[in-house]
Amino acid sequence: KILELWRSFKAIKILASIDAVGDLNNYIRYPANWEKIDKNLSFIDEHHEEYNIQECMLSTTVQVLNVLRLGELYSYLEKFNFIVPVPNLINLYMPDYFRTTMLPKPLKFMAALKLKSIKSKFEQRVPHHYKYLTDNIPQIITYMMGEDGFNTERKSEFVSFQNKFDEKRNLEILKILPELKPFMEKE
Repeated sequence: KILELWRSFKAIKILASIDAVGDLNNYIRYPANWEKIDKNLSFIDEHHEEYNIQECMLSTTVQVLNVLRLGELYSYLEKFNFIVPVPNLINLYMPDYFRTTMLPKPLKFMAALKLKSIKSKFEQRVPHHYKYLTDNIPQIITYMMGEDGFNTERKSEFVSFQNKFDEKRNLEILKILPELKPFMEKE
């Protein structure tokens, strides 16, 4: 029904909230289904003219669980012809124990290196009118590095939340995101 409604409009713009690729997106956006998301994005990419879709962009909330894996999202977008080739990155502020600022320094440095690599790889590939999306990457790094938010209390809140989340949904974050293992270990 929605697709038929879209034909009645001059232009449709889609801002899809997608935070990662595959199982990690399913985890962050539980109970998301990556196969359906991929199928829908592929449909939009192929049929955008038919349904008056003027633009489809991914909006990604950058946080502890995805900052080390954002490159996968950028690489994923390369397969499309119509969908905006890079996501719109937005820093997460609440809850504070999910902010990238609370990562320990080694993980922050790893994430910053990956983000700089993404910027250099993709900034020449995006159309000029989307350049602001790659120009936003240094701001994501600056925010993450701008505060040493790592402390035992926040870490405990994060680990407690993740353990409860995993238990309730029969999931294991470390199977999906093993990079967090040193961060998740008890002191």
